[in-house]
Amino acid sequence: MRARCCARLMAVALLLTTASCARDEPRPVVRGDPAPTTSTAIAPSAAPSTPPLPDPAPIHWQPCDQLECGSVEVPVDYGDPGGGTIRLAVARRPVPDPERRLGSLLVNPGGPGGSGIGFLESGSLADLTDRFDLVSWDPRGVGGSEPLECGAGHAGFLGLDPHPDTPDEQAILEREAARLAARCGAEDPGLLANIDTTVNAMDLEMIRRALGEEQLNYLGFSYGTLIGLEYARRFPSRLRALVLDGVVDPALTVEAMLTDQAEAMEQHLAEVSDLYDRVLARAETDPMVLADGRIVGPDMVVLAAIAATYRGDGRDELRRALLAADGGDPRRLAVLADAYLTASDSFGAYLAVVCTDSPRPSGIDGWRAMADRVAQRAPRLGAAAVNEVLACGFWPIEPTRQPAPVAPAGLAPALVIGTTGDAATPYGEAVVVAANLPGAVLLTFDADGHTAIGRSRCVAGAVRRYLERSELPEPGSVCG
Repeated sequence: MRARCCARLMAVALLLTTASCARDEPRPVVRGDPAPTTSTAIAPSAAPSTPPLPDPAPIHWQPCDQLECGSVEVPVDYGDPGGGTIRLAVARRPVPDPERRLGSLLVNPGGPGGSGIGFLESGSLADLTDRFDLVSWDPRGVGGSEPLECGAGHAGFLGLDPHPDTPDEQAILEREAARLAARCGAEDPGLLANIDTTVNAMDLEMIRRALGEEQLNYLGFSYGTLIGLEYARRFPSRLRALVLDGVVDPALTVEAMLTDQAEAMEQHLAEVSDLYDRVLARAETDPMVLADGRIVGPDMVVLAAIAATYRGDGRDELRRALLAADGGDPRRLAVLADAYLTASDSFGAYLAVVCTDSPRPSGIDGWRAMADRVAQRAPRLGAAAVNEVLACGFWPIEPTRQPAPVAPAGLAPALVIGTTGDAATPYGEAVVVAANLPGAVLLTFDADGHTAIGRSRCVAGAVRRYLERSELPEPGSVCG
């Protein structure tokens, strides 16, 4: 499920309902507030060794619509910097008043596979700060940065039943997953082996150098938090400010990550579980047909349920959609499912990161066993969570990164934001990450939906004070 594997519904403002809290200031925890998950911090550690990086040329900015655009040349393989390069597309929204400029704020919207340039074009962060140039980039394999072609046609794969209950359905799903993996291996072999989170963090350092900034100010959403954490692990002294919203725990294996996410998403189904089961059963045996001729099968019901968890009003919207479908009108379900598919444009890049970012089961039998284990913990959505990345079971590139906690010595205090009802990146992961980062403060947003910035004046105010004045909220602060 895309959310941190994650967070592939990357354009936060496009799927989330906007909301603002009545208070502009965070408040301390009081009786009845969500209790932080207990966590034991680990000892700070030195940065791992990093291969020498070449010095990129300064970015040559040119006007492009409402932004300024340029590129940064980076090695395809940081282990072999002379073995070929690619150009990363970058963009910025300059500060309105250059005399008040404090520097650049690098932003990544998540994914894997989210276009940072598209995110800047959406204007989602226009009101967050007017003191920094907002800068983002299309990660390698995405958009203007050597896009991977092998994810094209993914809608056919995602349109299969993600929770197969017959041998034939399972066989079809595995066959199409194998084809998708083989196509990626044949079409994009060089980039496919150099696209994990560690490489993305190296690219971020190259962008910092090309900008000519001594230190980085970074804001990451969802999977973008994992890039920020990996950057903090390797370049802690280069971070002036680090904001993480919708946090991914870098120590989780792919199975643990999918299990956490599936369990959290099923909690959103708790109040409508019988209705969901009834609509899903109908989609299996007597599917409805939309006006455009599309069949409302089990894939659409599952995708609608997942998409709803990203929204602040998702529980109510899913209930309305399921009630309408139960009465014979599937249009609301289709709108939710289509929103999820629309956010899947970079499916190849998404798989390329997920399949290599963590050790994975060996062979298709290992994947079937993992799907069974996750389904035992989350019977409605667990199998779908695993089967969405079933191509990893046939992936031609071995894993290149080992999950591990991040606790870098010498890191400036970070602002970590966790949303209590965030199923895509569950709140407990923000608690763990905040406990590990030296000096970090966890700001809790007590709401449903994925990520917090853009939905709360209270959160936005805390972020702005931190970015502009290095002022962190009091530990235990809550925005509601």
